Amino acid sequence: MKTNTSNFSNRDIRFDLLKIIGLCCIILAHTKVPPIIFQLRNFDVPLMVIISGAVFGISSLNKNLDYYTYLKTRIPRLLAPTWTFLIFYFVFLFVIYLIKGKDFPFSPTIILESFALIDGIGYVWIIRVFILAAIIGPLFSNLHKRINNDFKYYLILLSIYILYEISYFYYNNINIQIVDFIINNYIFYIIPYGLLFGFGLHLPTLKPKVLYSILLLFIVIFVILLNLYFLENFSATNLYKYPPRIYYLSYAISISLFLFSLTNFNFINVLSNNLITFISSSSLWIYLWHILFISSWKLFVSFFPLWVNNFIIEFFVVFLLSIIITYIQKSMINYFIIQSKIGTKWSKILSLIFLK
Repeated sequence: MKTNTSNFSNRDIRFDLLKIIGLCCIILAHTKVPPIIFQLRNFDVPLMVIISGAVFGISSLNKNLDYYTYLKTRIPRLLAPTWTFLIFYFVFLFVIYLIKGKDFPFSPTIILESFALIDGIGYVWIIRVFILAAIIGPLFSNLHKRINNDFKYYLILLSIYILYEISYFYYNNINIQIVDFIINNYIFYIIPYGLLFGFGLHLPTLKPKVLYSILLLFIVIFVILLNLYFLENFSATNLYKYPPRIYYLSYAISISLFLFSLTNFNFINVLSNNLITFISSSSLWIYLWHILFISSWKLFVSFFPLWVNNFIIEFFVVFLLSIIITYIQKSMINYFIIQSKIGTKWSKILSLIFLK
């Protein structure tokens, strides 16, 4: 893995570990997990966005970032692997269903929605979240660099979020389909997830007292809301995830900050190794491959003994296979780039699609 391991030494192991936790929780959610565990792991996507902000903040420190250059680099790194995978995914399953003599379950609408990162097969909306965070992230980065006062910075983020909640509460769908589509699928996602990205920008430099104060604040908010929902009719935070609302976000931020506070202990440095950094740096492709293995599991699990149809076994099988195939993929592409003239010629495109 020559192409990737050269960057490992400069990585922050704390964020690698948190990214792996987030990735595992997302994959776990796609198995037949019990409701209580499904609820407990429901902090994963905000955690991943916060980490993205933190890593971006570290990498862009003391740099004059050109906004359009950044977007031309970041967005293709998300779209190219995703679209490439989706092409393979639909072709592969089409062949499988053809062999089994069954109707292909995906309509043209589902396929188009998948490539548009809207609904579709249901897994790729997360990529849309990261693209939206990438679009708005540099704007918060500029704000972050201009404001040295923690209180002022977070007050601005809080004010924007309050305006978002008010807008969502009073918004009534307009009878113009394209406008409703943009507002519901983009505006009401880019603001909260952009704010999470902006929150993450400041995370590596937060003083412990400030960190614990913010953690306590969000725990209090969540406990208050949890009690209110218990008094009415208990609702899982997942019901307030699309788009994200304060009930869902308060829980997600609380758990995310708690996990981040744990990474500040010295024992974390002992865990540093190439496996952790490989999984973290390959999280996009591991996530994409897990979609295929989750779908394949649903197709073929009936052929196995009943005890195999267990969410723990499903999670470990899917997760391990996704890591293995990602490693094989990267090794083969690296080898092709190094040993082949064609690979060398197309190395930038191959790296963009298969090695990020």
